[in-house]
Amino acid sequence: MPYSRGTVEDEAVHAKYHKAVVRGITYTSYKNEMMLKQFPEDNSRIMMLAYNQSNQFEKRKILQILDVIDTELNSVELSEQKLDQCKIYLYVTDKKRVEGCVIAEPITQAYRISREDKDGMQVEKMQIGTSNNGSAVFCFTKPIQAVCGINRIWVSRPNRRKGIATKLINIVREKFIYGCVLKPSDLAFSQPTGDGQAFASHYTGTMEFLVYDEN
Repeated sequence: MPYSRGTVEDEAVHAKYHKAVVRGITYTSYKNEMMLKQFPEDNSRIMMLAYNQSNQFEKRKILQILDVIDTELNSVELSEQKLDQCKIYLYVTDKKRVEGCVIAEPITQAYRISREDKDGMQVEKMQIGTSNNGSAVFCFTKPIQAVCGINRIWVSRPNRRKGIATKLINIVREKFIYGCVLKPSDLAFSQPTGDGQAFASHYTGTMEFLVYDEN
């Protein structure tokens, strides 16, 4: 997060941002929240908020949470029109802090990541992102039917590699469509970062997972 050291306002904003990233984001109960699962081993839980069903106070709190996440992920702010289509899944600890978040949205098509040309033939591709080492990541241009797009995945820094992202995505698969459990291969990821690519590949069990354009 860029800021000017010595500037009172910037110092205050940076301190608040750093605290949220390191310690998690404060969470209070909301009228329109839905608890989807509780984990008795540590009393953490996964909550879901639908932006288009939230009141104005809840929407402001959702935007505050997303502001921290977007800043850390260096992501473009989602429009209200986009958020109206999304479901926000939050991993909340017993200390009432948000330590993980997944934003999911309905989609109709996605594209498969390309690792190599099939059968030695040249196949039309397009760039979808970059890996951690800066190399380009490509996908095939032929669209594939898809139903659930993972727009954001975020876990607070001290709690990464503890299975929180996996727990969140498992719940998305179980609850995104009423009465239907999605397979890992049914999910598509929105132009993932290098770390996001590693997670998506591990979760889906393939280096050629689905991606989609969120625009």
